[in-house]
Amino acid sequence: MRTLILFCLLTTAASAQQLFTQPSQDTPREAESILIASCRIVGERFAIPMPNPRVELRLGEKVDSVETATDHHIICLRRWNKTVFTRAAIHVCVQAAEPDIVPMLVHKLRDH
Repeated sequence: MRTLILFCLLTTAASAQQLFTQPSQDTPREAESILIASCRIVGERFAIPMPNPRVELRLGEKVDSVETATDHHIICLRRWNKTVFTRAAIHVCVQAAEPDIVPMLVHKLRDH
């Protein structure tokens, strides 16, 4: 019974944290967890709420890049590369956190 309750809680938490706008069959399973971990790290590092970016992962692109659209970010990769994706995920999370980070930094600058 405990296992079932734990599974339900974890499933609910994971679905609430879904950050990909269009997950596809090509999206590696670990991509979502890397993105969530990146957002948690950014939130903890800057002592702000965990950022919640909307991300689209595109594999098979001509170049590796990160693009920012009006309401979401697009991570383009030539092929799946965990290291490159992790760097892109951190970049996206920092961009999403800017509204929380900038006022904090301005406040710190005023104090000095």
